[in-house]
Amino acid sequence: MAAIYPLILSLHGLTRWIVLFGALWLLLAAATSLGRTSSAETSPVRGPWRVYMGGLHLQFLLGVVLLFISPLALASWADMGTAMKVRPMRFFIVEHTTMMIVALVVAQ
Repeated sequence: MAAIYPLILSLHGLTRWIVLFGALWLLLAAATSLGRTSSAETSPVRGPWRVYMGGLHLQFLLGVVLLFISPLALASWADMGTAMKVRPMRFFIVEHTTMMIVALVVAQ
């Protein structure tokens, strides 16, 4: 698992740009389609929505994988009492994870 960790971490970092691009594209498509009526199949926001949601879901799945293969996460899981006292460990195991799940729910 140690060999795949850098790859997953890089992909996790790369997908944030996909999410950002998708969000900007979605906002632009939504703004330009105001006042127009279209069916669900011909909606101009359909493509940007798929890019945005696909990026979000991929980001989430890669993050979940990182929670179980990251050296920092593995050390935290081994001793949660100590992990809660060490700021970087607490941040990635509890704070970052919780806020990103909340952000995903809000984005849905």
